Amino acid sequence: MEDTKKPQGIQSGSATTLPLYFSVFFFLLAALALMVFTVRYLVTSESDAPDITTTASVALPQPATTSTTNLEQTIEVTEGDTLADIFDRYNLDQRDLSAVLSMPNVKTALRHIKPGNQMQLMMAPNGALEKLSYQIGSNQFIKVARTQHGFISKTVTEALETRKAVAQGVVRSSFYSAAQNAGLPTSLILDLGKIFAWQVNFKQGLHPGDTFEVLYEERYLGDKFVEYGDILAAKFYVNGELFEAIRFKPAKGIARYYTPMGNSLDRAFMRAPLKYTRISSSFNLNRKHPILGITRPHEGVDLAANWGTPVTAAGNGVISFEGKEGGYGNLVIVSHGQGITTRYGHLSRFVKGLRPGDHVSMGQVIAYVGSTGLATGPHLHYEYRINDAPQNPLTVKLPGTAPLPAKYRKSFLAQTRVYLAQMDKAISMPYQLTELG
Repeated sequence: MEDTKKPQGIQSGSATTLPLYFSVFFFLLAALALMVFTVRYLVTSESDAPDITTTASVALPQPATTSTTNLEQTIEVTEGDTLADIFDRYNLDQRDLSAVLSMPNVKTALRHIKPGNQMQLMMAPNGALEKLSYQIGSNQFIKVARTQHGFISKTVTEALETRKAVAQGVVRSSFYSAAQNAGLPTSLILDLGKIFAWQVNFKQGLHPGDTFEVLYEERYLGDKFVEYGDILAAKFYVNGELFEAIRFKPAKGIARYYTPMGNSLDRAFMRAPLKYTRISSSFNLNRKHPILGITRPHEGVDLAANWGTPVTAAGNGVISFEGKEGGYGNLVIVSHGQGITTRYGHLSRFVKGLRPGDHVSMGQVIAYVGSTGLATGPHLHYEYRINDAPQNPLTVKLPGTAPLPAKYRKSFLAQTRVYLAQMDKAISMPYQLTELG
C-alpha cells in the first residue's frame, strides 16, 4: 500500500530553503532603506548648502550705488574765497560756473564774496548746480536756480525778526565808557546823546553814580544777529533828577522822542553848533580878556576846534549880518524870531552864496572855524541872546518844538506803559544786557 505522507526528504528540503527567502527579503529591505536615506541626504544637503553668490557679494567690494538725491550744503565764506574756489571744493561743474557768472547782476554780487557771509548750494549727484543762494546784505540774498531753459536769478529781501533788549549802567568816569561797559554799541551811544542833547550835558553835567537805562531793538535773521535798531525808551538819573524819553511814530509821520507826558524832547536850537574838542573859555560877564588884559564881559562861549571845522546854524532863522566886526573878526548873526539871535565869531570864511536875508535851517553849514579878530587860536565864539541880552548857551533853557498832537495821546500813553514796564522788569538784572525777546 502506497504511503500518502510527504517523504521526509521534502520536509528537510523546505527547512533549508526558508532562510534563503528571508535573506533576499532583508537584502531588498536594506537596499530600499539605503535608497531612501540617500535621497533624503541629498535633499537635505542641497537645502543646507551655503549660498555661494550671497557670500561672495558680502566679501567682495561692491561698486558705489548712484544716488538720485540732491545734496544741500550751507557754507560760510572764508578769507580769500572766490566762487571758483567753492565750485572746485565741491566738485561742481565748471560750465555751470561760467553760466552763473554770465548773468551781470550775479557777476556783480559774487565778484567779491565776503568772509563770514553764508552761501547755500544744492547740487545734483552728477555735480551739476541746481540752486545757489548768497547773502549780499544784512537780509538780502541773490538766488540762482536751474530751469529747463538755463539759470535764472533774483534778489530776495527776507524779513528780520525784531527783539527788544535793555542795557543799564552807572557812570564812573565818563558816560561813554559806562555805556560801553553796559553793552551798548557806539551807534546807540551816539543816538542816546542826541536824544538827551537838550536835557543832559554829557561832557560836563554827569557825575559819578549817575545811572541810565535803555530799551532798544536788535534785529535777527533766524538766530543770527544782524543789526541794532532804534532806541525805544531811556532813563537818565543825573544828580538825583530823572530825565525820560519815549520814542513814538504816528501812523503817518516821523518818529520823535517825548517825555512820558507827551512833551517833545526836540528843541528848536542845537546846544552847540559844531563839533568841538573842548571849551576854551566859558560864559563869564566878569572875565579878564586874555589879549587886552582888562575885565571885559565874555558874552558867549569859546569852543575850541580845528581850523576849517564847519559851523552850522543853531536853529532855523534868517542871516541878519555877515562880515567883519571888531574883535569878533569874521562874524555871522542869525535872527530866529521871538527876540532870539545867535552870533558866530572868529570865522575863517563864510559859505559861498549865503547873504544877509537868506533863510537857513538848523544844522545847515554857514561858515568855518578860524581865529580872526581878537583870538589866540582857532575856535568858535558862540553867543545866544534873548532881546539882545546875552545868555549862557550851554545852560539857557532852549525852546522846544510842538508837543504830541492830542489825537495820538491815547496810543502814545499805552505804548509808554509797555516800554516802561519792560524796562522795570529788567531792573532785576542790573547793569547787564538783558534780552526781552
